[in-house]
Amino acid sequence: MVTKEQVNKYKELLNENKKISKKVMKKFKRTYIISVIIGAILGFGIVAAGIVLELNGIMSFDLYMNYFMKGFALFVLFFIIHIIIHEVGHLIFGLVSGYGFLSFRIFSFTLVKKDGKFHRKRFKIGGTVGQCLMYPPERNEDGSFPYVLYNLGGGLTNLITSLPFIIAGIFVDSITGRVLSISFAASGIMLAANNLIPINFGLQNDGMNLLSLSKDKCFQDGFYLQLQINAEMSDGKLITEYDIKTFDLPEDADDTNMLTVANRFYSYYWYLAQEDYESAYNILMKMTKKLGEYSLVNFNMIQAERFFFMVLHKRPLEEITALYSSTRQVLISSKTNIGIQRIRYVYETLLTEDDKKDIMSLIRNKEVKKWKPTDLDKLYKEIIKTAERYPVEGEAKMHIDIMNYCVFSSQDMVQ
Repeated sequence: MVTKEQVNKYKELLNENKKISKKVMKKFKRTYIISVIIGAILGFGIVAAGIVLELNGIMSFDLYMNYFMKGFALFVLFFIIHIIIHEVGHLIFGLVSGYGFLSFRIFSFTLVKKDGKFHRKRFKIGGTVGQCLMYPPERNEDGSFPYVLYNLGGGLTNLITSLPFIIAGIFVDSITGRVLSISFAASGIMLAANNLIPINFGLQNDGMNLLSLSKDKCFQDGFYLQLQINAEMSDGKLITEYDIKTFDLPEDADDTNMLTVANRFYSYYWYLAQEDYESAYNILMKMTKKLGEYSLVNFNMIQAERFFFMVLHKRPLEEITALYSSTRQVLISSKTNIGIQRIRYVYETLLTEDDKKDIMSLIRNKEVKKWKPTDLDKLYKEIIKTAERYPVEGEAKMHIDIMNYCVFSSQDMVQ
């Protein structure tokens, strides 16, 4: 049963969390506004074109809109096809640059190569619809490595495959043929623009990655390290097999960029895997001090890990609730993210059903009368199944080991 003091404290803490979230979202406000303006201009142009065609007696507005709706349906279909083309482009340009095939993902369907054989997995990253990951080539003596074509390959392939359809859309006499051609070309151009024009919607696109890589060698080192560790852990290497110094960054490095923040997370996970929770917590607190400077994806992950430690430290229920309210959707929706599922299981296991019921009462601002207890055995089996399908084998094992240690160990966690 929650008290009035808990309710007031919860609301206070929740408002503080919302202020931080707004600060993070503010960084992407301009991008969203520009997107809305572009969408509005396109919508106006489409309607205006139909009016002009009708006024000049070329085509009635109703017939024009009929063709447009069919074209839009084709656009959506071709957009999905262009996603595949985009990832194939990364693969082709990566192979040309000396990279080796590691994994290929469209939506949650993932194809992973291991021990010379292809394996099907299910994996998804929020905010993305596809991804091609590869083994990086050996670095040159000066530390350089090819990264331009690997990043540009997807968008360039979309443009290259769209070009014939642009030409066809101009010269084909059939209206149906033009609709088909323009729909295919438009979807390819839009996908290319969304990836080649440097944008950060909470997750850096290829163009933004390339822009960062061209500015600072530290970003190049971080990018290469991510490719290398992802490849090696996909082959089963564990985080504890690395020297902790592998993840070090220069003192003046910008560790909030997506290409370098991974170093901090690697160090954090390394200490968790070594069962050194005090050192892991210290790293997390250092990241928390810069919380408003991270991209949305990393902000959510840091908040989730903060929630993880709040549960371990058995913080007051109102504190846990305030952070849970902000991370709950991430915990529920990221069903294929083994790291998030580890946090969710620790929460479900270490808190009592009464605690969880009180948490929901605070969030809903009313007493929860009907309550269904969590089936922990079923949840554990689901997470193990997720781990078995996870494309990065070493990472999956790391999170399962951390989860088991937290739940089944009697050792007290650092306060």
